[in-house]
Amino acid sequence: MKKYADFILALIALIISIVFAIIVITMNVKKNGGSLFPVEKSETHESNATKSGKNAYTADDETVGTIFIGDSRFVGMDKAVDIESKDRQFCVAKIGQGYYWFKNTALKKIEKIRKENTALTKWRYVVCLGVNDLGNSENYLKLYDELTSSDDSIQLVLVSVNPVKNYPTITNSQIKKFNVKLSDAGYDYIDTFSQLQKKGFQSTDGLHYDNETYEVIYNLIEKGLMDLE
Repeated sequence: MKKYADFILALIALIISIVFAIIVITMNVKKNGGSLFPVEKSETHESNATKSGKNAYTADDETVGTIFIGDSRFVGMDKAVDIESKDRQFCVAKIGQGYYWFKNTALKKIEKIRKENTALTKWRYVVCLGVNDLGNSENYLKLYDELTSSDDSIQLVLVSVNPVKNYPTITNSQIKKFNVKLSDAGYDYIDTFSQLQKKGFQSTDGLHYDNETYEVIYNLIEKGLMDLE
């Protein structure tokens, strides 16, 4: 009888141990987001998490310069609102351009602006590029990483590529996919695309906008910059 009693006690202890182990495993799985073992954050995820808000510059800081960088849409916006008439604001933009122009030409112009304005030691790069080369998203993001990792004075602010209206070679679906990559990159991001679609906008040719819409875009960006401060 003693043997049976010892066996039953051992069995009960085993069952209790199994139940306890199941409880511990269940708690760990919940804690680790569905994984049995702790999941380490990747270097990419960690670096992206620190990009946004890395430098939250304020407009009233007189050492901050803001450079609007873009294609024909920023050219049009500049004509509509005269960006460079604003205090400590500059515009580097060219019709029909994209990644390669930004890398090979625009950055040199930006460097010249910085050298000519030595009183400004902090810089916000407000970039709205991509409508002319939506397939270059990975190249853009790689260049943005290189810029910000090599220069701590830069606050990079990415502006969404804005919508088209019945344009033959570019669709809003393509633009949305590009914008998702921008917004997921971890940098400060201003979504003017969604706001324009919600508010409505006027286009002169399906790709570019009338002056009133350009003014709206500029004001949306300015508000977005204030929200980032």
